Amino acid sequence: MAIAAAEALARMGKLEAALLVLERWIQKSDAPDFTRQAANVLDRLGESARPSLPAMRRALASASPAPAGSYAPQHVLEHAIDVLEGKSRALVYP
Repeated sequence: MAIAAAEALARMGKLEAALLVLERWIQKSDAPDFTRQAANVLDRLGESARPSLPAMRRALASASPAPAGSYAPQHVLEHAIDVLEGKSRALVYP
């Protein structure tokens, strides 16, 4: 619920508060479903998520290896980082 609320806050212009919540959730390696959800929100925010790029990089670097064939949060973080670094195209356009 906090992640959905953070996305709503971001869409209402309260980006700083939203990013703090999302950054907290992408660091939670013990809750991969919530980590993936927060990473998806950051990915959907696109350029607005740029201030969270260092936190996304840290979360990706500290993530445990994903089981083969899984849709791990790392995949979403990798995509969001690649988009912000200009290496990939965004899948969602706000």
